[in-house]
Amino acid sequence: MSRKSPTLACLVAVCLLIPGVPGCNLLIPGMILAGPPTKKVEPEFARLAGKRVLVLVWTPPSILTNYPYARYDIAKYVGDALRSEIEDVTTVSSRHVEDYVSKRLDGTTDPPIAGRHFDADVVVYLELLRYRMRLPNTPNLYRGEIEASVVVFDLGTALGEPERYELSGVSVQHPEGAPVSIYNTTEQKLRKETSEIFAQKVALKFKSHRVEL
Repeated sequence: MSRKSPTLACLVAVCLLIPGVPGCNLLIPGMILAGPPTKKVEPEFARLAGKRVLVLVWTPPSILTNYPYARYDIAKYVGDALRSEIEDVTTVSSRHVEDYVSKRLDGTTDPPIAGRHFDADVVVYLELLRYRMRLPNTPNLYRGEIEASVVVFDLGTALGEPERYELSGVSVQHPEGAPVSIYNTTEQKLRKETSEIFAQKVALKFKSHRVEL
């Protein structure tokens, strides 16, 4: 839950309750223009700029049974977000990656081996832990939920051995409040929106950014 500065909140309360207090005529307009307070968040991994990146997604059979395009969709949307957010990054075609992974009977592959196959400098490896668009036992309600672990393999080390970095996981729920009726949206639209939100959260792990307090 976000919390505002107690001192700032007290100043605002005084200005609203006691008109004419010196400085309030400057404080309130300034706050309106400045917006809510924010803090800077440093990247968890800051070496993607200028690199060729493979986004590799592992998806358990239980998810693929109900959502056969989940693996491809997540790889595509995360790749799109990385190219949008990170300077000079290139990503391996998600279609080529899906063809590569689908040829393996168990749907798994070793991230460094896959990275070298595609001449990637870095592998962003996502393991889907949750992926669903409907709540259990509520066939008339939609709510997108995606959760995944995030691991980075840097293949461009001086020693030639890949370096593994485990980042914090990503979990999104859309919409965040009450679920939406199936009569007010479509599963395709909800899947796209939820995937884009998830992908944006993944991409922000690789750049400094600001978040509201």
